Amino acid sequence: MSQSNKRHSRLQSFLDNPAKSMWTLAIPVIAGMGIQTLYTIVDMIFIGKLGGESIAAVAFNMPIFFFVMGLSFGLGSGVTASIARFIGADDKVNADNAAEHAVAIALIISVILTIIGLIFGETILMYMGCTPAVLPQAWEYLKVSCYGITFGVFSAFFRSILAGEGDMKLPMIVAALGTVFNI
Repeated sequence: MSQSNKRHSRLQSFLDNPAKSMWTLAIPVIAGMGIQTLYTIVDMIFIGKLGGESIAAVAFNMPIFFFVMGLSFGLGSGVTASIARFIGADDKVNADNAAEHAVAIALIISVILTIIGLIFGETILMYMGCTPAVLPQAWEYLKVSCYGITFGVFSAFFRSILAGEGDMKLPMIVAALGTVFNI
């Protein structure tokens, strides 16, 4: 079956049974979110064994982390919509172009955010109200997190590219493997 026929078949399948198609797309997303939550819980269990200041240090980093992920997922939603639209129109050239631009944007964003985090991170934590007792741990955690920004941003963008192509299972599998390796 040609690529065009496969896409038409998926579209026809969606039109024939939209409820089933929505669940087919939603279940991997729900499972992926559950896996991500489990990942965070496991991290907090290990960090909690280090004491209250360690938990506070991580907590001060959460708004920064959520900003980076929110930006990545927000832009990724646009990537998903663009790629899905081009694939739906059977325009592989522009779908590939959108994916290539998404990768370039992910690179630019991750480099900028990493540099900002490494240069201004300690100051940002102080403006957020981080106490002198917690600041050294919070800053160490933020520095390590800054080096991981690129992986987080690219993960979100690749998930968006795959979602635009209609593949929701691979990102869920990757998230599950990440959680297993984290444990």
